[in-house]
Amino acid sequence: MRTRPLILALSSLLALGACSSKADEAISGLKKYRDKMCACSDKDCVETVNKEFRDWRKDMKKEMKGEDKPSESVIKEIMEIQKEFDECRTKASSKGGDKKDEKKD
Repeated sequence: MRTRPLILALSSLLALGACSSKADEAISGLKKYRDKMCACSDKDCVETVNKEFRDWRKDMKKEMKGEDKPSESVIKEIMEIQKEFDECRTKASSKGGDKKDEKKD
């Protein structure tokens, strides 16, 4: 999977904007999906987390409709979480079917 769809997805969340509580909710959700992605050790997990993330994002778009634009600090935090999510997704995707816990060096 490519990072472009995630960048577009997060950009759309940012474009919708967020007040403080909605921004906090969005950041919390993004962290949850980042953590889930970072726990993935194979492509199947990556696909599952991506589907869950897309569903969550769709719901968040509806909830955040009409909210104010987030602050620069919120945007910066979201972009950092996105970067970490992308790194974890790339790492897990490159492992194929291998589970990191089962892999012995």
